[in-house]
Amino acid sequence: MSAPTALSDASDENRTETPRGRGRKILLYAATRGTTEGMRSLRGLALAIVLGPRSFGVWTLFRIIMRYTTLAGLGVPRGLELEVVQERAMGTEQAMARAHESARTALTFIALTSAAVAVVALGASFVVSDATWRIALLAVALGVVLEELWIYATTYLRALRELRRYALLEIASAALHLVFAVGLALAFGLRGAIAGFVVGALASLWTVRNVAPFRPAMSRERLRRLLSVGVPLALSSTLTIALGTADRLVVAAYGGAAMLGLYAFGVSIAGLAASLAWIIRIVIFPDVYGSTRIAGAAPAMREHLDRTVLPFATLFPPLLGVLALVMEPSLAIAMPRYLPAAAAARVFIFVAAATGFAALGAIGVVAVGKQRLIPLLSALALAINLACSMLAFRLGLGLAVVAGGAVLAQSTIATGVLAIVGTQAERPLALIAKGMLPLVWCIALVVLMGRLYDTRSVTGGAESLATYVLLLLPLAPLMLRALRSARGQTE
Repeated sequence: MSAPTALSDASDENRTETPRGRGRKILLYAATRGTTEGMRSLRGLALAIVLGPRSFGVWTLFRIIMRYTTLAGLGVPRGLELEVVQERAMGTEQAMARAHESARTALTFIALTSAAVAVVALGASFVVSDATWRIALLAVALGVVLEELWIYATTYLRALRELRRYALLEIASAALHLVFAVGLALAFGLRGAIAGFVVGALASLWTVRNVAPFRPAMSRERLRRLLSVGVPLALSSTLTIALGTADRLVVAAYGGAAMLGLYAFGVSIAGLAASLAWIIRIVIFPDVYGSTRIAGAAPAMREHLDRTVLPFATLFPPLLGVLALVMEPSLAIAMPRYLPAAAAARVFIFVAAATGFAALGAIGVVAVGKQRLIPLLSALALAINLACSMLAFRLGLGLAVVAGGAVLAQSTIATGVLAIVGTQAERPLALIAKGMLPLVWCIALVVLMGRLYDTRSVTGGAESLATYVLLLLPLAPLMLRALRSARGQTE
């Protein structure tokens, strides 16, 4: 694998973009990321149909294991992201050389740690007695190194602000995983889906062979810098992944693989909506990191809040409410086998708003050096999620309450992140209230519509949607101000 080609003039690339230029990039990347997330969601939905609830539940557990394997790098990719952006912001040849050295050090560390995880998974595959799980662990052993190297390469690429190329590689990877996983699942069932994942990961890695340095090196000083940022974020990521999977693990423990398959189907529907915040994050994080270093924390955070975080928090929840109310009658017509998951999905979809809100705010937390506070928020949210999930099963309250616990947990992180970033601006309590009000209001309206109308029927769905839109009027002043701010970035 060769090193990436020479970059264009650093002084041009490292300028902080205007809000309007940033907005155009968000729109352009949204189109490609939407395609990527569409294919990823299609893979989940197609596998749910092909495999059925029980086998899809096992597939979900396999994917949960793969999510935890990304922790093998101890957050070094996140440290590399910050290191490359800030070194390039300096614009000197020495800074560029340091960025390249950091990348090669990160490569070495990631390869070694992921290989260690692969060995553990391989050893475990000889211990388990179930044939399906033996194949799953073998797939983990093969897939963890491939996935970690792909993450390394694409992290380096987006830190270089090569957004167009990054977007195309995302689409290619999603397409490869979709084709191989679903194609082999049609032929061989669950084992074919898992084997298709490994083949897709190998093919995806081949596509990024020239976008990052793939010659290992090791610098203790560079590794210390990467770990100083990465380890706190890795701890946060551990808690975040646990937070994102705890409800599913509780469902599996109490309800079995079939119930997990139903719940995971609801989660997969909400997954597409969650991509918007990631789209925005990929575009803006170099600007936020760079402007914080050059202009200072306070002005950078005020702009970040006004231009990105608050408009997202105001405009996105009402759109999710519309999707939630449209989804249930659509499922009743198209996929009645998964209709028991509709109530949970209608609530769970708001996790997309809470996690997006938290992710955008966390950029500011990292930029001002407060990332050590994020694990505390994640730990609190994890406790809330576990408590709500287990309580829902013990009291027989259903999957919708489990989903509500997930939303509450993610909202806790969003509130805490906004409080941290808000200390750089005036009136942080007012900022928290302004940021969280639309989410709380829209969730309450969707739950109320479920009580007032038969949301599974087309007529009831239309009535609930019309009432929901009418009851959004109290939020109209906030939404108009947020819309003007968002439009200011795209015109």
